Amino acid sequence: MKILHTGDWHLNYRLGRIDLTPMLQNAVRQIAGYLGAHEVDVLVIAGDLFCGRESREQLSRSVRFLKETLGPFLADGGTIVAISGNHDSEAFFETLRDAFELVSPIREDSRGVHAPGRLYLAPNPRVLTLRGRNGQSVQFVLMPYPTPRCYLYDQDAHYESVDERNAAMAQVFRERMSWILTEKVEKGLPAILVSHAQVRGVPVNDLFRRGDEHDVILEIADLPFHFAYGAYGHIHRQSTVTPGQSHFWYSGSLLPLDAGEQGQPKGVLLVEISQSGLTGPPQVLPIEGPRLLELTVTPAEIGTLREQYPDCDTALVKYCLRYDPDAHPDSFPLHDQVRAIFPYWYESAVEPVRPRESPAPSEDCRPFSHQLEDITSTVLGYLEKFATWGAGEATQADVTALAESLLADGELMARVKEVR
Repeated sequence: MKILHTGDWHLNYRLGRIDLTPMLQNAVRQIAGYLGAHEVDVLVIAGDLFCGRESREQLSRSVRFLKETLGPFLADGGTIVAISGNHDSEAFFETLRDAFELVSPIREDSRGVHAPGRLYLAPNPRVLTLRGRNGQSVQFVLMPYPTPRCYLYDQDAHYESVDERNAAMAQVFRERMSWILTEKVEKGLPAILVSHAQVRGVPVNDLFRRGDEHDVILEIADLPFHFAYGAYGHIHRQSTVTPGQSHFWYSGSLLPLDAGEQGQPKGVLLVEISQSGLTGPPQVLPIEGPRLLELTVTPAEIGTLREQYPDCDTALVKYCLRYDPDAHPDSFPLHDQVRAIFPYWYESAVEPVRPRESPAPSEDCRPFSHQLEDITSTVLGYLEKFATWGAGEATQADVTALAESLLADGELMARVKEVR
């Protein structure tokens, strides 16, 4: 069986002022091309299919896009398996799953093999047995992201701290997996583990918001490495889950989604499973997309930027403008020049510097985006938790997107600070 392992698509995600939807959709189209070119049997999406902050209309458009792009793969007998991640709405996943099963109930043959040619969604732990085009059957043990809704069945239980609740979820996660392995997994038939979680010891250098204050970190001892393969999501850098176990992998995200992912290559993993297990190392299939850059720019360098960065028309850029306010009392023209070169700038900052002075670094000498951290979290937190919306969810999504765009403009916010 040929399996394409991917995850962390984050459809509908905004990076600062830039809506990444067209770029993410282009990455999914590349995946669709790989499915046909490599005669893939099963596409595994290891969580975070969506970004978690979209409106109902955005979700609807994304589902239509997935139908158009991946529908031919399903029609040709391929199968898609997707688990929920920490950014996915479990309620939305459950609704989609129930709607699919209402129209087309899940069926198994006499050997317990599930029908191909459909999308299987797993907001809760479950086991699927699928058969590849060459006749090989493989079991998929699906363990979604650990959340109270999914793993803590007694929602009224009281926990003294977040750590205590995390420990309870981790314990239920282990118990649930142990029960599945004992009661549901057929011995002698290859099985792969599909999960969305952070494993202790895995380097995490991206800054991407995980959107969850109760992230459950699993221990290496929690992972049953006797699986033929481990398909993991949640960490955006493509890497093995542990250095000593080369058959458990994080697929990584489709595009760089924050400054911490600068320079990371992106791709998906093609694996082949035989009766005896993994036939060889995963094959990395690259995903072509925009480069992410974090720059400090001076007025003297602006004229050379196009030569330094030939992909300036497509790169996602976070820049800090370092300039002498005496020489440039109005910095807006400088910003306009930089932004004309980098149309996909997603965040800007300012750092006024007077060469004739050499004071100790002050609060105002830092990139303004750092000064705005508290303001940003306050504004976005208010919009998400306390604001009242009279015109529906779409209005909230639009206002939040506008707020993120304005907060990303360091020069504009600097002027606001001056007026204040």
